[in-house]
Amino acid sequence: MQKKFPVDRLIWIDGELAPWERATVHVLSHSLQRGSLVFDYMSVHHTPRGPAIFRMDLHVQRMLRSCEILGLPIAMDAAAIGRAIVETVRANPGASAVKASAYYASVEVDVVPMNLQVTVAIAAYDPQQDIIERLPGERPAKRSSIRLWLEKQAHQRREDIVSPQAKVSANYASSMTAKARAQREGFDEILLVDEDDHVAEGPTRRTASTYARRW
Repeated sequence: MQKKFPVDRLIWIDGELAPWERATVHVLSHSLQRGSLVFDYMSVHHTPRGPAIFRMDLHVQRMLRSCEILGLPIAMDAAAIGRAIVETVRANPGASAVKASAYYASVEVDVVPMNLQVTVAIAAYDPQQDIIERLPGERPAKRSSIRLWLEKQAHQRREDIVSPQAKVSANYASSMTAKARAQREGFDEILLVDEDDHVAEGPTRRTASTYARRW
């Protein structure tokens, strides 16, 4: 059974800071059933002057561009999202990552939602302490090197479906299945290619930070 999540983390949702356990959506929400959630992920670095969010402006711009590509009518502009991110980081001391999401929280039936209100949620947390260490199962042993699989069977993102420039949750189904298959074959991580066999995506921040001193 998964351990209880920390009660001292607050998640920003549409202008209010809510406890971690209250940051939920319905199982029939459009974002969950249709994969229409847009997100971006930023690292937080602790400096003598306080926490610093790595290239926040560029991440926010990419998030808004993803909303534009997917057609999510997000009401917030870049400045408002930036202020919300800073507020969330300040409310969560010790956070090393920020994940901002824009999604349809409403319960829907059709592929195109009737309720076009876009919810914005921002979480600032420590991935290792707040999530990874609280999940069931054994932790993979840290090694001095990793085995990397170049995945060419499952192509990552196609321009004629959803632009590869959009960070949309539905785009990551191929990553999940491809990485699971590679792990069964004894590999640690994967590189994904697009339909033209150009490298499209590499490992996540967790892997990069874990092995940064060993590449």
